Parts: sequence; structure tokens; C-alpha cells
Amino acid sequence: MKNFIVFIISFVVLFTVTQFLSGMLLTTLYTPNLSEAWMTSGHLPKAISFGNSTFIPTLILAMFSVIVAYFMPQLFKRFSKN
Repeated sequence: MKNFIVFIISFVVLFTVTQFLSGMLLTTLYTPNLSEAWMTSGHLPKAISFGNSTFIPTLILAMFSVIVAYFMPQLFKRFSKN
């Protein structure tokens, strides 16, 4: 039961940190083009359609977090013995 709790907590923390860091990275790399946006604003559609969003980056981050969280209890055991 203790391993399960450590796994869940480490997974949630790692997933939150990776989501936060990827959001910061995407925000810093985004460069808006205001002149392009202003030129195309007259041609906006009257109806709003919601596009398909891909879940692949979220899935990759979740898999990375699961792998790291799986090995976290072993690291805690190694450091607690020393």
C-alpha cells in the first residue's frame, strides 16, 4: 500500500511539473504576428467551429511521468538506506 501511495503522489507531481514546464516552454517560444492577424481579421468566419485537438503530447508526457514515477520508490529506498 505504501508503494502505491508513493507511486500515485510521485506520478501526480511529475505530471503536473511536466505540464507546467511544457506550458512555460510553449509560451516563451510563441511569437505573435500582429500584422498578419490584423490583415486576416476581416475574413473571419461568422460561425464558430471547434477543431480537433491532439492528445499525443499529453499522452507522451503522461507516459514519461508514469515511467519516472514507477522508478521513484526504488530511488527512495536507495537513498533511505544510505
